[in-house]
Formats: sequence, C-alpha cells, structure tokens
Amino acid sequence: YKDDLLTLGTSAPYIALGQIKGFTQSAAVIFETPVGLSGVNNNAALFYTSTLANSVQFITAAASYKLLPELVVGFGYGNESIPNLDSTALNSDNQVVSNGSFQAGQSQLTLGGAWTFSQVLSMGASITHYQNQISTVNGGTLDLNLGVTYSFPWLMASGFINNLLANKLTYNNGGSESLNREIGVSMASYPTSFYNSEVFGQLKMSNNQLLKSIGTRFSPIDSQDFKLSAALKETGRVDGTSRYSISLGAALKLQPVTLEYAFDTTEIFQEEFQHYFSVSVNF
Repeated sequence: YKDDLLTLGTSAPYIALGQIKGFTQSAAVIFETPVGLSGVNNNAALFYTSTLANSVQFITAAASYKLLPELVVGFGYGNESIPNLDSTALNSDNQVVSNGSFQAGQSQLTLGGAWTFSQVLSMGASITHYQNQISTVNGGTLDLNLGVTYSFPWLMASGFINNLLANKLTYNNGGSESLNREIGVSMASYPTSFYNSEVFGQLKMSNNQLLKSIGTRFSPIDSQDFKLSAALKETGRVDGTSRYSISLGAALKLQPVTLEYAFDTTEIFQEEFQHYFSVSVNF
C-alpha cells in the first residue's frame, strides 16, 4: 500500500506530463498537491477511468470551487479495485484447491484548499483518508499534505510534501504499514513564443529514492485549444540501474469541456504500454 493511487496516475494530463505535480490545470490536481488548486481557472470537475492488465479497475473524480477570489477549495475521490481474485486452500490431502473468490482494492478521499497570498505566492493544504481492503482484511488512516508555489521572473516553482505524518495504516488483523512520505519540488517555465511551449521538471524523494522527471507541453497549431505533451519519468532503481517510462498526451478544449488522452509505457506485467482518457469541465 505504500505506493498509493498516485502511482498509477489520477488523470490523463498528469500521466502525459510524467506525473510532474502541480500543473495539471484541472480539479484532479488536488491528488498531486493541494496548492495546485490555485492554478485552476473558475470552477472545475473531472472524471477519469482506466483498466490495467485487464483486471485492475481504476476510477477518479474531482471537483474544485472558487470560494473567494483568493481561495479555491476542492475534493477528489479515487478507487482502485481488483474483483474476482481466486481464493485457494489446502484440502485434506494437502493439495491446493479453489475456495471461491475475493476482491481487493484501495481508495482515497482528499479534501483541501489553496490560498493565493499575492501574485507570486500561493499555499495549500489537504487531508487524505486512505482505505485498503483485501478480502475480509481492511484498514484505514488519515494524513496531511502541504504545498507552496512561488513565481519567479523566469519560472514557477512548487514544493510539496505528501503524507507529511507518514501515518500507519492499521488493519483489522493486527498488521500495519506506514504510508509513503513524498517530498519534492517541481518547476514550470512560462509559455514561450515557440508554439506556446512550456518546459517542466521535477525532483522528488519517494520510497527512499530520488526520482527525476522532465516534460514539455505545447500547441502545434496557432490555438490554445489543442495541446500536446511529452515526458520522460524515472520510475525507480533496480540493482542500481534507473528505470524510465515515456509518456505522450493530447488535450482538446471544447468549451467548457476538455477531452484528454495519454499514452504511457509501463512495467505492468504482460503490458508494455497503456492508454488513458479523462474528461474535465471548467465552468
């Protein structure tokens, strides 16, 4: 459970940008860092679904509301489930036999907000409730997420701490495990005159590994309503060797709806790549 729902990605734009946090420009940014809500224009909502390895069903939904000119609040709910897993047992002859089926899954509910103090400084905070279940074994816990964004003359920088307390997820069978605390900084350049392009980067400490990501987002035509994204993300290290994934994406804005797509190479068993779709609304 240390790798929660964010490992899989919570929206197509987030995946397309190499899971660089804070610049998704939709309500789903609350899953990444609460301060990202300060960059969401107007009120917004998002729905995202995917199926991985033909068995893992994944759904997220999020919404944000501009309560005050300086304050944006939001919530996000994500659920990952694996139905109909085979249950086995040993019979009297010490042979493994089928014993029905069970379901495993995890979910998280995040509530938070972001306050814009000035044209250059914003801060955000959120609380996430985690729930995990494997057959009859289940457990849950709460944790705190913090974020801050500062706009320099040449770029925007965002610092984040997710699962600040690294609380323990305690199960009803007496077991427990600590949540993964993530600490990092992400950066974004301002749009340039070259295809309205932006460059993004991120360094984060997760599961005792320093991971790097770099990405870009641009408009190939003279329109802000169609954008392409590409990114290279370090997913971890095995035996001292870094592993990377490549992601591509596209977003088409049809006011007030934006259709979003991402393609991502993955290390999921028996799959080399995966397609993702999400729909966001600004109103």
